[in-house]
Amino acid sequence: MYFRDSMAQIRSRLSASARMLVLLLLLLSPRFFAARAHAQLSEYEVKAGFLAKFQDFVKWPASSGLGVTVGVLGDDPFGVTLDKLVKVKRARHVEDLKGCKIIFIAKSERANLEGILSSLAGANVLTVGDGESFTRQGGIIEFVIEGGKVRFEINNGAAGRNGLQINSQLLKLAIRVVNF
Repeated sequence: MYFRDSMAQIRSRLSASARMLVLLLLLLSPRFFAARAHAQLSEYEVKAGFLAKFQDFVKWPASSGLGVTVGVLGDDPFGVTLDKLVKVKRARHVEDLKGCKIIFIAKSERANLEGILSSLAGANVLTVGDGESFTRQGGIIEFVIEGGKVRFEINNGAAGRNGLQINSQLLKLAIRVVNF
């Protein structure tokens, strides 16, 4: 009887241990991490996705050529995330981003924003940035965090002055459309 009770305890412990092992293996599997990472994207992963998709909702003048390169001006908050989605060029000076149809202006360039935007005026470039008053200062798309989600505001007047036409579907998705 003692032997039989001991075997039952060993089986129950083994079952619990085996269940724990299976759970641990599941938690450590790459698929589990990929599913969790997909469900909990970082702020800049979401913004990278938006940058990659904006090109589908903007009409550039015919003379601006084919293909879209996204320029990142200043400190790059995206890392390799953006490179997986689009062709990217990084620079510290706006002059080094010639040929880019979309330029993301990082927060590190806030002090130079007025000069950067004036140098891109009429250049058929979609300017995108973070932070307060980007669109009020003449930028075209400003990322905004609202309710814990990444959203955006569009300055349609600035887009028109840069020779760009923003699709009405994208305008509907914006939390605000202004015409400065």
